[in-house]
Amino acid sequence: MARIHKDDVDRYHDYDMHIPTRTVFIGSYIDGDGDEVGINHQIAQRVVKNLHILDTLSADGDKPINVILNSAGGDVLSGMSIYDQITRCKNHVTIMGTGRIMSIAAWIMQAADHRTMTKSSRMMIHTGRMGLPEDHPEINKKWMSQFIKDEEIFENILLEKIRIKKPNFTTSQVKKLMRFDTILTPEQALDLNLIDEIV
Repeated sequence: MARIHKDDVDRYHDYDMHIPTRTVFIGSYIDGDGDEVGINHQIAQRVVKNLHILDTLSADGDKPINVILNSAGGDVLSGMSIYDQITRCKNHVTIMGTGRIMSIAAWIMQAADHRTMTKSSRMMIHTGRMGLPEDHPEINKKWMSQFIKDEEIFENILLEKIRIKKPNFTTSQVKKLMRFDTILTPEQALDLNLIDEIV
């Protein structure tokens, strides 16, 4: 039986990484006002560092990395940085979605080499939302232009995955899924090829 070391437990809770099992946790935290903070630059920076550490510990790419993902979403650019880091890993990455795999978390899920959801979890995809200052129309226009580009990137990622199982799936069908919050059971996500396995 494996022995549990207090230092490993403390490190996992403090840094969201368990080195012995090569596991990274992506979740959220409660801020000083009692509000849940989703994926932001702090969480993204920690996840990117943790993935980099685990990936460089096995330069030959022969030691898989596990990610446990439970997030209601968050900042798009922060989530994209996690997505990019996972796709850059030399080692095989498995993401297990548990609880909520929603918004940008659903995007992150698609970066993994193997994507799983627990039977009671839910995935949610949508176009997202952007809070913009009302008194800066020119700045808003620039940010909205970028937001539309990012939305198209996610649409293309989803379409590429879905077409593996459903070759005739169209861009308009993906847009319809994303237009409003589309909540998927693990079975529905598997049918759309947005995951590989239910665990």
